[in-house]
Amino acid sequence: MDINERLLAVEEKMAASEGCLTPDISGSVAEAVRCETDSITRRLDEFEDRSRRENLIFYGLPDSQTQSWVESENKIHEVLSILETPLYEGAIERAHRLGKFDHNKTRPIIVKFSSFKIKDLVFSSRSTLKPSKVNITEDFCVATRKLRKKLTEFGLASGLPFSIRYNKVYINKKCYMYEQSSDSVCEIDVHKDDAHVHDATTAERTATHRTPQS
Repeated sequence: MDINERLLAVEEKMAASEGCLTPDISGSVAEAVRCETDSITRRLDEFEDRSRRENLIFYGLPDSQTQSWVESENKIHEVLSILETPLYEGAIERAHRLGKFDHNKTRPIIVKFSSFKIKDLVFSSRSTLKPSKVNITEDFCVATRKLRKKLTEFGLASGLPFSIRYNKVYINKKCYMYEQSSDSVCEIDVHKDDAHVHDATTAERTATHRTPQS
């Protein structure tokens, strides 16, 4: 049974149990179902993030209403031509604009590279691309983007240099993660498994152990 089927089974089980249990038992079942659902949701998010590991999103490249996928890919090749390590033929599997054309906005281009190694090389060299005024970010699922935003706010609030690695933020040799249940960023054991390391970004500004409220 795959994760989607398990999630559906849990929801059906919860619906079937409603109305036939005492309040205490019903509450226990609901809590167990909530924990199971949260666990499955996290696994789905992790699976989606893994499927995006070879992707990068490029911002700031001139856009046009009739731009084809080939033209988008050519623009990426032009930008990446200034890298110290040129990309080989076939390093880019596909590249295309995201969203509908808007005269008032420039759509980003999402690029899928042939391997994580190539993608990581490009992302690690992004400072070289600053003269081109092109900004590059990694590609994550919606849930991961939201928690990374919380971690960025927390890092900026610390007033210290910080780095974000996938779903964790590192400040002054300490590691923190965002806890959705408490809407706060909490310190964790830095020696615990830190799989899915994607990128490190540094910045400086302000600090508190709670996520700043927007």
